[in-house]
Amino acid sequence: MKSKPAEPKNEPKAPEKVAEPKVDENKQKQLKESAAIQAAQNGSTLLPEGKERGFFHVKLEKTLFDKDTGKKLSKPYVQIFRPKDWLNFQANAKALGFTTVEVKWDPEKYLAALK
Repeated sequence: MKSKPAEPKNEPKAPEKVAEPKVDENKQKQLKESAAIQAAQNGSTLLPEGKERGFFHVKLEKTLFDKDTGKKLSKPYVQIFRPKDWLNFQANAKALGFTTVEVKWDPEKYLAALK
């Protein structure tokens, strides 16, 4: 009589190592930079040069009208502030007569997103 062949034992197999895709460090850095830029822009399209990215860029306007025609005379403009100066300006903007204050570039959000 022939004996049955031995059945293979059910031993647990070591999990197969899945090769992780190599992500280029430069690509990662670019993606992080891009995300930081979007966070700092507050929905605007303003992109400061490298050295200016540490300053607040703010759209300001003191609304003025012609008293005879009622036509608007004032035009908005972009002002650049150092972070400490921006804090001081925020506290006094309404008292100085500024009606429109819109942050176009926020360096604090930019630096926080880079970390």
